Amino acid sequence: MAESDNVLVNLQRWAQHTVNHVKGGHGSGALLWETRPIGSSSMFSGTCYPERALAYIGAARKMQDPTLKELTEPLWTCEIDSKARGSQRDSLPPTACKFENIEHFISPEALAEMKKVKIKHSTKRFQKWWGIASKATMCTHAYCSQHLRKCPIRDSFLDVTGSICKSFSSLGNLEGEDSENSILLVIWMVFNFRRRTAILTHENVRGFVSQLISDEACKAGYNHVQAKCHPRDVGIPVGRPRKYFGFKKAMITLFSQSIFMCIFTYGNR
Repeated sequence: MAESDNVLVNLQRWAQHTVNHVKGGHGSGALLWETRPIGSSSMFSGTCYPERALAYIGAARKMQDPTLKELTEPLWTCEIDSKARGSQRDSLPPTACKFENIEHFISPEALAEMKKVKIKHSTKRFQKWWGIASKATMCTHAYCSQHLRKCPIRDSFLDVTGSICKSFSSLGNLEGEDSENSILLVIWMVFNFRRRTAILTHENVRGFVSQLISDEACKAGYNHVQAKCHPRDVGIPVGRPRKYFGFKKAMITLFSQSIFMCIFTYGNR
């Protein structure tokens, strides 16, 4: 069985399990899905598996109540790895927005101030960046290369993010969190904390930022889950540690927790 087939089988089983769970009287968490669209956004090139997981979440929800109308496909992506943008345009639906740079999500003045930070100590540098971004004005619209105009940055249920491959990949040069893209990660996380995204996944890379982001996530009201995902577990070619953040208010029921773990287990690239 191909890896993709294995993933689909696992997701189908999970979707049916979720429906059975709700029908069994444990469905209080379903209220979350009735009041919030199911959509995702991404800041890296791996847009396949998280969105596929969402599609099956949507299928489970429709099986529970066919009258529900929800969005089960990606809302938008902001790819900081230019080499991956072409493949994203092919894989995402035409309704999804393609934003070119996460820098456009923050006011130009704040961005300029962040870039002026020359502190050598990595932890202190990160803390300075975070302080600036936390006080900055975040944008509501950005230029979309799909629709060739400024489009709204829509709220979504799931956000996935990580540094570009050269920061952590065995195929890259392992720059870790000291890479130039760390500033983009800070902007992204502050942006999503403010929007109170229900589920936030941050791909862990070596270095200081991951632990400090965990601390900031806790302050913002997020639960923190850390786990390792290996190819032998889910049949997907991944083998580096991930850190996952789940918004507290979205994670208080067994139903919501099962959704979160599905995205973790079967939603990785």
